[in-house]
Order: sequence, then C-alpha cells, then structure tokens
Amino acid sequence: MKLVFEDKCNNKQEHKNAKSFIEFVLMLKDNRFDSINIECPDEKSNVPAPDYHLIEPGILIEIKGVHDRQMVEQQAAWGHNISRFEKKVKELDLSGIKGTYIIQTPVKINQTKGKVKEILEILVNAVENNKQKVFISGVGQFIIHHMNEVGQDISFLQMGEAGELNTASIIYQNLNDKILKANNQLNYITNRKKTHKILLLVNNYIFADTYKRYIDALTHSISEIMECRNIDEIWLQHVTNTGKYVHTCLYKKDLLESFYNQDITYMTKNIRLFMKWFYPLSKANDDNKALAYNIIKRIIGEIKPPEIIKDFFIRQEIVKMGEWHAKNGNYDEALWVIDRFIDDPDPEEPDEYSGDPKYNYHQLIKNGEDLGLITTVLGHLAWTIQQITVKKEYIVKALEYTESLLKHENLYVKHQAIIPLLEIAARRRWLPGYGLRPYEKEYKKFHDITFELIEIVEKHPEYIAISRALCRVFKYYQDLSTSETECVLNTLKNTSDSAALFVYHCIYRKNHFKELNIEFDDIAISQMLTDIINDKSYISLRSSIAGQLWRILEDKKDTFDHLEQFVDLFFKQEFDNQLYKNLEMIIESCVEDKPDICINWYKDLLNSILLFISNNPGKYSRGSIWLMSKPEIMNKINNKAPEKVLEVNELLDKLLDKGVM
Repeated sequence: MKLVFEDKCNNKQEHKNAKSFIEFVLMLKDNRFDSINIECPDEKSNVPAPDYHLIEPGILIEIKGVHDRQMVEQQAAWGHNISRFEKKVKELDLSGIKGTYIIQTPVKINQTKGKVKEILEILVNAVENNKQKVFISGVGQFIIHHMNEVGQDISFLQMGEAGELNTASIIYQNLNDKILKANNQLNYITNRKKTHKILLLVNNYIFADTYKRYIDALTHSISEIMECRNIDEIWLQHVTNTGKYVHTCLYKKDLLESFYNQDITYMTKNIRLFMKWFYPLSKANDDNKALAYNIIKRIIGEIKPPEIIKDFFIRQEIVKMGEWHAKNGNYDEALWVIDRFIDDPDPEEPDEYSGDPKYNYHQLIKNGEDLGLITTVLGHLAWTIQQITVKKEYIVKALEYTESLLKHENLYVKHQAIIPLLEIAARRRWLPGYGLRPYEKEYKKFHDITFELIEIVEKHPEYIAISRALCRVFKYYQDLSTSETECVLNTLKNTSDSAALFVYHCIYRKNHFKELNIEFDDIAISQMLTDIINDKSYISLRSSIAGQLWRILEDKKDTFDHLEQFVDLFFKQEFDNQLYKNLEMIIESCVEDKPDICINWYKDLLNSILLFISNNPGKYSRGSIWLMSKPEIMNKINNKAPEKVLEVNELLDKLLDKGVM
C-alpha cells in the first residue's frame, strides 16, 4: 500500500512518527486500497485542526510528544551553565593537572552568575590536590573522577538527582493539557459523515518505559478524558533500542463509560484493553475496585481464569480482591475467588520453570533461602484463604483449600500455604474431632497435613523457610504426645526460631492439656532442653533459648526457681559472644532478687571469657568482646552484696587488661 502525503506534510516534525503509525493503523483496519491520500489540516486551517487526515478511510490523527517538561527545562539550564564553564576553563592555567578528569556537577548549579571563574578555580585546585569531592557553598557538590594520565583536560557531566520518581504523576502533569487540546483539534470537520479520530502519544520520556505508566497517568484525569468525545482512541508509540516502532492502544472512547455502566458486552469484546486498565482503575478507590471486580467476575463466569486472562499479574490482583472482600466481611465473594483460582498455574510446577533463576522461588527455598515476599497467584491466594479462617463456619473449608495448596509440588506454594495453616492451628478447637484420640474427622486432616510438612523438613533440613514457618504453627499447635513432641523438636532444631518451642514443651507443657487423653512424658521432653544446651553445635539455637529465658525472667521474677536449673547449665558452656550477652541480661534482671546465685553466675561468665582468651589467641582480638551490662550489674552487686564487689572487680580488671570492653 502506497502512502501519498501532500507536500506540506513532508516537513512536519512528526512525519517520521506518523508514517510508521499510519502503516500500522491501516494494517489493523484491513484497508483494501492501493494508495492512501493524506493531508495535513493543521498546516492550512485557520481553526484548530489535527496533524493528519487519511482521506479515503476517513481517519484523523493528532500527534503529541510526551516528555518531562521540568527535566527538559533543567537540562537547558544545565547546558547553558556548562557551556560557560567549558569556555572559561580553557582560559585557566591547567599546568598543575596531570591527566583527564571528569567533574560531575549538580543538576541545578546555583548562583553562578558572575562567579564562573571563581567556581572553576576552586574545582581546579581540588583536582590538583587529588580531592574526590568538593562542596562549594551556595553552588552545590561536585564529584571528581580521574579517568587517565593522558593530557591535561577537564570536562563536565551531570549528576542525577536522588529520590524515587513518580513517573505516572509526571506524565499526567505533562499530558493532561495535551489531551484537552487534541480533543479540540480532532473536532475538525471533514466532508465525510463519520471519521475515526485518534490521538497518538509519542513517548520521549526516558522513565516512561511501559504503557502501564501511561494508563496509570490517564487514571489521574478520568473525568476529563470522559468529556473528550472527539477522541475515539488514544495510542502510545515508543521506539525500542533497535529503532523499532511499537504501538499500544491505551484507550477507546466508550471504555470508561462502559466500565461505570457495567456494560459486560462491551468489556468482554474489549477485554484486552480492559485488562490494561484493570489494576489502575481498581487501585484508584474502593468504588472502582468493586466495579472492576463485578465486571471481571461476570466475564470469567465458569471459565478457568487463565484461559481468558493470560497476564498472571492481573490474576494476582483479582486474587487480592478476594482478600479485600474477606476483610470487609464479604466471605461469599472471597470463596468465589478461591474456588476459581485454587488450581491456577502460577507458579509453575518445578520442572516446568524456564524463567530467570532469581525468580525461581521453589529452587530458592530448596537452596536454603528464606523468602519474605508474597508473589504469584497461589501465593496471594494463601493470604485470601487465611482471611476466611477467622470465621468458625468457614474454617473447615479453609482447611480443604490449605490442603490443596500443600499438595502442590512447588515449595513456594507449600511455604505460603503455611500462612492459613497457622491461623487454623490457632483456632483448631473449632475443627470437628478436636480433643479426640486417636485423631478423627477434620482434626485428623489438620494433624496429618501439618506432620507431612514435618516429614519434608526431616528429610530436607536445608529447607529453612519451611522450618521457620512451621515454628510459628507449633507455637499454637501444642497438644502433642511425647513422640510427636520429640519429632517436632528434633526436626525443627535446624532453626533458632524453635527456641520458644523448646522452652514451652520442655518446661511448661506438662501443666497443660490435662483434660485431654494425651500421653506426655515430661521428664523425657525436659531432657531434650538439657541436651540442646549442652550441645555446642547448636550455637544460634542455644543463644535464642537463653534469650527466651531472659524475657521470661524479666517479666516474671517468680519463675526463677523453676528455670534456675536450665540457666545454670548455660554457665557451664564454653564462651560464645551472643550467648553470653543473653546470660549477662539474665544476671542483670535477677541479681537484686537472687544475689548469691547471680554473682556466682557472673564470676563463672567472667572466668569463661578469660579461659576463652587464653585458649584461643588466634580467634580473639582486643576490643572484640564487650560486657554490655557491666555498670548495671556492678551497681546492683554493690547495693545487695558489697562484700563481693572486690573479687568481681579483680576478674573485670584482668579482662580489661586483655582488651575486653
């Protein structure tokens, strides 16, 4: 197809952008013309007119370039200043400079009028004295880079401003007036009864790298756009690094009106465009979110969502709406979301993953990493399921959904499924079968799926993310038998997060759940805590257990006699810096109430440090060990047992000589 532009079009600034877009549009419209005559109304009209008129198909096109006006103005001001710098620097004596230097300047170079020479002399002096940075009062900070030893040259480079850019807001500020003006220009009258009117936005803004930023910007001016009845479509054009023109439809005239009127027929027909607007519209406010949800629910119907919504990000946003509904008490809607997305293919089965390794969350967990992010459709779905566990009438249903996620082969899905499992554990008394032994009904299902996770960690102790999540579950799930408790503690001792479990089961569990018919050998379980304290291979766990005991003693002084036997064991262990900090805090908390015992503990602690320094000259460096609570402890010893101060001070003096702080 041949494009025949009238002569006045060829000199237009937009001509190159227009030619590519017109060819694209005609291909979409499936026009069957051998040639298309194109005129440029704005070049000959006395009234507002668009850039191009495709006469035969009857298409009007107005082209607007989009850039960050403030950035352009800053660049112009910077360029003006730097041209003066570069001209003046050639007049200076650079004989003291050896090599080529680039000086980064601020984006805004303040108060340079009449001071260019003075500023440059300061910069040249800084270069001569090998400085890397120089701050000139009232002007700004400059950074100096020595590039090589060749010649005697100084050039200048702009330094970027720190801070996060709100790209959508910047686009909106530079776009809104252009849209209103284009609407006026596209009101141009032709000889045809009907013309199709298009606004083409040409992206010239470096940070607006995707159409999503433009649609986000357009949602800032929804009411204005809906009033622009002369614009049938808005398209975006951007150029790739290889010089290819890419065109994306951003808007059609009836889209927003159909959205607010809940026109399902229109939305279904234009579902690809609606999907582009789905997230920006739904995040604008709760009313829009409800409208977007209602439309997508009706479009999906009984169809599996991935069949019509290919973008997994949009599916994630729909799933998050389920969580939003549950938080607002709309549990039926939350259940609809869960039912529709419970078998979503995001994330993939482990063997099917082909993306960037840094996003292979299954493999990351397998490698021993602990993930703190919520992502993927099923990952977000777990949090929606969590929200329905808080209602007694839905907890059995929540257990079924959780079991479904736990059957997934992807470890990340299993990890996220522990989120609702934790909430079910906290409310397990609601489950049919609670308190019965042997296990029955839904309580048996809860028990089985929880211990299936324990079996996974037992086989793969490197799955730290799963271990840590299970520790939170078993802070609630405590009505365990002796064998179950042994299994849980032995499996989860691969993470220091299990410290609270050891303290509870080995010290306090024997006093609980007596109304249930559960076999529990408190002596055997208590021995497990003793064994861990004596096992120096569990450095981090032992330290965390000591920290747990300190917090208990800090809050409840009357538990000292009950916990003394376990605390005493710690002071018989070899020195470990983190462990001994927690032991120091125990002494500080208890020395006033139990001075004799705590002073002996303190002496044991100090002697252990001396022994460590003596036996490990290669591992110890002066100043690497700190006694953080020394002043507080010594003040309390002085108040309660002044006769012991001297012997404790003798030990402290020896440690001071060794460089202990």
